[in-house]
Amino acid sequence: MMFRLRHALRLIFPSWCELCDGASEQAVCSSCEDMLIRMDAPFCLRCSEKFDGAADSPRDCYHCQDLKFAFEFVVTAYQMNEEMRTLVHALKYKKALYLDQFLGRCLRNVFLDERIAALNLSEWVITAVPLHFTRQRQRYFNQSEILAKTLASETEMRYLPLLKRVRPTQQQIRLTKTERAKNVAGAFAKNEESPCENVILVDDVFTTGATVNECAKQLKKQGVKRVIVVCLARK
Repeated sequence: MMFRLRHALRLIFPSWCELCDGASEQAVCSSCEDMLIRMDAPFCLRCSEKFDGAADSPRDCYHCQDLKFAFEFVVTAYQMNEEMRTLVHALKYKKALYLDQFLGRCLRNVFLDERIAALNLSEWVITAVPLHFTRQRQRYFNQSEILAKTLASETEMRYLPLLKRVRPTQQQIRLTKTERAKNVAGAFAKNEESPCENVILVDDVFTTGATVNECAKQLKKQGVKRVIVVCLARK
């Protein structure tokens, strides 16, 4: 009820902070934005797992040591804390679409990573992890697509819906790493041809990487040579 009231007020008086309900010219006030934690080094250069100390190779990362990823690496903009979780859940589950520009700007921080900053972006296209049509019909939108399109607009890159989800999958939140991989195996197929061999794949949150890895496998089957994953937050 409180969220519905807040959402209605925002439609009439859009100058409210999503996190503290204080007056703000943007969706999140500067004080609350300062509470978001950027994904700064040191972190794993493959899966973006945060480290307390230095890690020189993926072998030093417990998350990566036994995994084979179809993507080159993942870059996440922020660590997942309570404030970022609130924003992601508001967009994803409460239809807070007014957060799109703010979260899209947050996602653009992935371009501060020197590996992405060095890319010739004219040789890359952006796509998003798709939802199955039944879930998208229930939700009315795909939060990853919203972030991907906003990022494409911010960077003047091309967005293309290269993938589709061909079967519904179980919610991943309570599944183990192994269960997540089995859950999404074979769940994606080609939706559109890629005009180039390099794709930036956008998702909202990176946990084990099972979903984006399955997407990357499908993109590789379509002839894509390099896939880089970018996500708003890392659990």
